[in-house]
Amino acid sequence: MPSFSGVHGTTSSHAYNIQRVGFIIGSVDEYKRMFGNGVYMYKNDENGKLYAREWAKSKIIKECIEGEYECILIVDFYFDDNEHITWSDEEELGFLEWMNRERKSISPNGKLTREIQNECRMLFVNAAAERMIRPYTVIFANMPFPKHLSNHGKKRYGACVVKNCSILPSPPYIQE
Repeated sequence: MPSFSGVHGTTSSHAYNIQRVGFIIGSVDEYKRMFGNGVYMYKNDENGKLYAREWAKSKIIKECIEGEYECILIVDFYFDDNEHITWSDEEELGFLEWMNRERKSISPNGKLTREIQNECRMLFVNAAAERMIRPYTVIFANMPFPKHLSNHGKKRYGACVVKNCSILPSPPYIQE
């Protein structure tokens, strides 16, 4: 049974709630993230912790949240071989090339907003997963580092999105 040790960056109040009741995946795709709703985690090492902390800081600044600070939760979990899918760098590159070629047919004005890109990416991921025995619960991918850390988000780093919280252990989690 494979395992993953991840770090999840969040605000202090969200960390408190997660420590009390566990992770909850909302039904509304509030942030229009790369792989839709889910619990996003980066590989548990110094770079992953840096990215998770920076993501939490940017959320606090972007949403003008006062009295909060960034927190990192460390979550180790297991999953079955047939419950995960990997979105490789080659697939991401092929996907972006396709989007650029088809931009006029995807969007009437040819503008590919983040929301449009992420909706299309999920269609590609779901098509790739169609032959799986069970629905995937984890998507592994290399996701971009924040722009200010990596020359406009060009560096990518190992991460995952958990699409079903039932595979995550119950709290408490190690918190930094």
